[in-house]
Amino acid sequence: MIDDMQAAFRDVAEIFQFEHWIRFYFSKQRGEKMVLEMPPEAAAQAKQSHPQLAGLIDTLNNSEIDYESSVRQVGEYVHKSLDGPKYGQRVVPAVLDSKDFKVDLHLFSLWVRGHEALLDEKILDFGEWTSLFAAWKATDQVQRYAESLRRADKVEHEVGGAIH
Repeated sequence: MIDDMQAAFRDVAEIFQFEHWIRFYFSKQRGEKMVLEMPPEAAAQAKQSHPQLAGLIDTLNNSEIDYESSVRQVGEYVHKSLDGPKYGQRVVPAVLDSKDFKVDLHLFSLWVRGHEALLDEKILDFGEWTSLFAAWKATDQVQRYAESLRRADKVEHEVGGAIH
């Protein structure tokens, strides 16, 4: 069960991070609406590099987005692809409710905000994002901060409703 929890944690985190990567690079203002528009070559490259996330690309590409729809679409995708098909029905909800997952989401959000200038220089592959995030997260300072969050009564995941 612990192995399932760890694997599910990685899979769920990857989905949340990938959705953020797509929003970061491919959100476009269309009149009053924000839309995710991945160019066909970018979608094909991402599907080839990350085939386990191809369904999420198909779900999100060319869709209108706002905070609520992003949360709903990611939640539905996690449920459809992991909760039952890959893991027992109690595993994914346990991951989503865990303090470790909330800390990881918070850290990812901080990392994106803190490295936005670097990330904006050019479109980085999602694999590059995950490598950069992992290296940052492994630093002593971030490890100490993460530990302080895990000891806290409540972890607030800052979203702010921002698309990018």
